Amino acid sequence: MFRRKLIAASITSVLYPLTLNPHFIELEFLGLVMMYSLPVIYIYGIATSLVSDWLASLLAKKKNKLAIILTFLFHTIFGLVLLHISLIAAWLFFVIDRLLKRKQENYQTKTALLSFLLPICFFIFFLVLIMLNERGG
Repeated sequence: MFRRKLIAASITSVLYPLTLNPHFIELEFLGLVMMYSLPVIYIYGIATSLVSDWLASLLAKKKNKLAIILTFLFHTIFGLVLLHISLIAAWLFFVIDRLLKRKQENYQTKTALLSFLLPICFFIFFLVLIMLNERGG
């Protein structure tokens, strides 16, 4: 489960900045949001997602639909730390984690570690775009 959470955090950290700036106008903004949100998503997001799953499984007692609803509610509660800004990340993390769980794959450690490359590559991509934008303008 922890490996799945690492993969979900990697995907969330890439998609989250895009949800805050849907017009993709300010590249600096996307890179900045990613730089600050990435450690929060990995540390706080994974920890609270694990706690959410654990609490939901305790309360639902093998009732799968109830467990999903409770997990969503716990993600929402933990996501309210910075109101709507962090709530978007919490919901995104929840959805991605559920999609990964639905695949029911046994995610290998290598896959989880390789998922770290996704946000790193996107961050480098943003930096290159910013540099090209500044050179041209």
